[in-house]
Amino acid sequence: LRVAQTAVIDRLEQRLASLAQLPVDKLEKLVAVKYSPGEYFSEHHDGKFRPCTIFVYLNDLPPDDEGTTFFPHLGLCFVPREGCAVMWFNATAEGAEDSRMVHAGRPPLMGTKYGINCFFNDTRMRLLHAPKLPDDFGNARIVDVRALSQYDSKQGSKGPLQTYVLRSEP
Repeated sequence: LRVAQTAVIDRLEQRLASLAQLPVDKLEKLVAVKYSPGEYFSEHHDGKFRPCTIFVYLNDLPPDDEGTTFFPHLGLCFVPREGCAVMWFNATAEGAEDSRMVHAGRPPLMGTKYGINCFFNDTRMRLLHAPKLPDDFGNARIVDVRALSQYDSKQGSKGPLQTYVLRSEP
């Protein structure tokens, strides 16, 4: 998901930062995930460069289904519940990797699990504010992309070739 893609995403990002007590500019882009029956994510650590991880569950799974988030060194499994989240810190207070935070996404047996991975990073990941539109925005050049490929009836050939590159981020 793009940073502040919608008002809802922006509000979610602000709430995540408040929950983690970390600046929102350290939040990586949110990653939506889907686990179909039998799909899983093996044991791993998110890395000490990601001081905090929050996993938001977007749906419930059927009763007696698996699909838990499992922390083997802690002996804990978290059952997916719609609108709930699990938060953990990947580094110790001294900055070392906390190996107790190794975890896995266990496979659901019957249902599909949806969630959002929210990783906070050691480094700044985004601009604090979206860039302001220039004051002369109304004077921007208007391009009719269909007209770019039309023949020039006076010259009997295609019009001049023009290339436009649109970027989603600066």
